[in-house]
Amino acid sequence: MKNIIILFIVVSSLLGCGSSNSPKEIIEVEALLSLVDETEKMLLSIDTSRVFATKKQMEIDYKEFTQYSDTLSREEAFRFDDIFGSKKKFFRTAKSYEAFISEIDNSRNQLNNLKADLENGLVKKEQYLSYYESEKNAYDGLINRINKSIGNFDVAISKYELERPELLELIEKRRIRSEKNE
Repeated sequence: MKNIIILFIVVSSLLGCGSSNSPKEIIEVEALLSLVDETEKMLLSIDTSRVFATKKQMEIDYKEFTQYSDTLSREEAFRFDDIFGSKKKFFRTAKSYEAFISEIDNSRNQLNNLKADLENGLVKKEQYLSYYESEKNAYDGLINRINKSIGNFDVAISKYELERPELLELIEKRRIRSEKNE
């Protein structure tokens, strides 16, 4: 028991000494860790079942709309483009969602390792700047890609659901014109 207490005091003093060498850096790493956590919460707050269901419906509707080879009027073409304008957002998110989660986990692990190294006095200040900037740049790139992919999903889904009846009418008109031209 006495040996455990002595070991605890030695380890505590070593850890305490390490953290007093770079408290500013540790605070910076913790702040970036907080941003990573907030980004993860934002990403996980997406109703993926609704997003993926809308993506699947868009795929079906798009395929049905484009199966007919008749000419579109200018108004129809613009309306078609407006209705399917957010299609890329759905496809990008469906393709990248798991990769985003993985990158967030990787970023968190890297930052936790950097924090532990700082606390243990294993990273010199010159090295720290390089490591921190690398992690900050990686995070900035990740958050930009995530924002580009997931921004305003509720609006995009609602818009598509609202405009879908009009799309179905456009599809039916194309089908009728295609049958007449055959």
